Amino acid sequence: MKRELIGKIGVDSGSVMIVDPCYFHDPMRWNPKQIMEIATEEDQNGYTKMATNSRRLAKEKTELQNIIGNWDNFCADSNKANHKPRKYASGIITPTRHGDGEYCVYVTKDRDGNVKKMEIEF
Repeated sequence: MKRELIGKIGVDSGSVMIVDPCYFHDPMRWNPKQIMEIATEEDQNGYTKMATNSRRLAKEKTELQNIIGNWDNFCADSNKANHKPRKYASGIITPTRHGDGEYCVYVTKDRDGNVKKMEIEF
């Protein structure tokens, strides 16, 4: 189980995001307001767990749309969080140690060659 450099990432916002790339496929596919309407209907029909999930999805879609299409809202959200590591838009955002730059990304694999850990060295 050897640590292996897989590449470097460039940073121009002073932070890094780890997210499933499928979420960036079509961020406007689901309108957060429509999802909240669905959540209200689910609550009214007694589907509390589904309603909770719909509200989470609406929040994450709004955050994703902020990253892609409304940078000012994203920056405002970042400032509210005091640039601390946090969950955001179905992913994780964390500031880097030294701000903008290029950072090494390493993986550690198991005996079968599957990635079991990823590290970004700031």
